[in-house]
Amino acid sequence: MGRTSFSGPVYGAKGLLFSSYSPTAQMNTTAELCEFLVPATEDWYITDLHAYCTATGNAGSIDLESPDGTSLLASNLSLSANAGVQRTLVADAGEDEGKRVAAGARIYVESTVGASTSATGVMINVLGYIRKLNTPL
Repeated sequence: MGRTSFSGPVYGAKGLLFSSYSPTAQMNTTAELCEFLVPATEDWYITDLHAYCTATGNAGSIDLESPDGTSLLASNLSLSANAGVQRTLVADAGEDEGKRVAAGARIYVESTVGASTSATGVMINVLGYIRKLNTPL
């Protein structure tokens, strides 16, 4: 169980908030791999980002961005060929774990790939807690 500073506990186990697969990320580019919309009836507390790719060029990395374009990670997550990598996000002030992403916000996953080759088979998993909001029916 997580805890939110403003409304008490977030009930339930930490779980998969979203997952994405991209067959390729183009050479020498920074590109958006996927975009997710947080449902209007809940806030998300993102705790972890896991990534895997089958092959990568030099400087292949992943970033998780908030709606205003700022990174939710302390630094980009470097990709390694045929290896999984993970990052635990630094918690917001007053939280036990997780970065809050407000209801209705869009989250972006971007890749940066070096000039020598492309990244292929990029799998992204984002984990955390969901806090349901009190919304009138």
